[in-house]
Amino acid sequence: MGRRVTSPRDLAAAPGAVPGAAPGASPGLIWRPLAVADAGLWADLLEAITRRDGGHEHFSAEDLVEELAPDWIDLAADSVLAVDGEGRARAFGLVQLRPGDLLVLPFDEELARDPGLDERVRLAHNEAFADHWGSQPQTPEAWRSWFTGGRSFRGGWSFVVRDGDEVAGYALSAAHEADWAVWGFTEGWTQVLGVRRPWRGRGVATALLSASMHAFAAAGLDHAGLDVDAENWSGAVSLYTGLGYQVIHRSAFWAKDV
Repeated sequence: MGRRVTSPRDLAAAPGAVPGAAPGASPGLIWRPLAVADAGLWADLLEAITRRDGGHEHFSAEDLVEELAPDWIDLAADSVLAVDGEGRARAFGLVQLRPGDLLVLPFDEELARDPGLDERVRLAHNEAFADHWGSQPQTPEAWRSWFTGGRSFRGGWSFVVRDGDEVAGYALSAAHEADWAVWGFTEGWTQVLGVRRPWRGRGVATALLSASMHAFAAAGLDHAGLDVDAENWSGAVSLYTGLGYQVIHRSAFWAKDV
């Protein structure tokens, strides 16, 4: 088993508004949200990127105005544009949550609306981990004891992804406060992260971990941590390293047939 930890402030914290000058940005760049009036600047930037990378897609300003037209796009929150002193666009970012996309929902809030959610998450967990080495199905009593009913459980740092009434994935978090004084730092601990097979490969796990790290950062914690089986076949190790988690401790599990 390997334990991975990173600072949520480095990876997950986001400003409430796009700042005028991004920390660590190149001198002379102004960072601001995209506007429809920037379509020409944006088109020029995309064309320069296409030429540099040898791409084959080309966009006119009119194409990009159309790209920004859907009413689900909030340019103030979902976009950023870097402009140099001569008024040329140098970088951009645009993230869209399209209608129908899966939403990451706070566990506590959803449980208040739907008291049966905890049981459905338990069943989703048993299904998601049925093909994991060493995993055993959780009974309702064991589930409450080890996870959602434990003193260290933090529902406000835990999240669930629902597709209609179906639980697609979940991330349950804890605070092991007795460790903090010994370690000299605070940590949000992901007790368990699971995605049911029909929803794998759709970014559900990444979204859940990102939401958890945002919650840890909002709570003022220093780090995010979790355990992972280093031989995990599902690609979990690359998921965590891709999000910036690093190995700080390894342990081994020994067994013998009798």
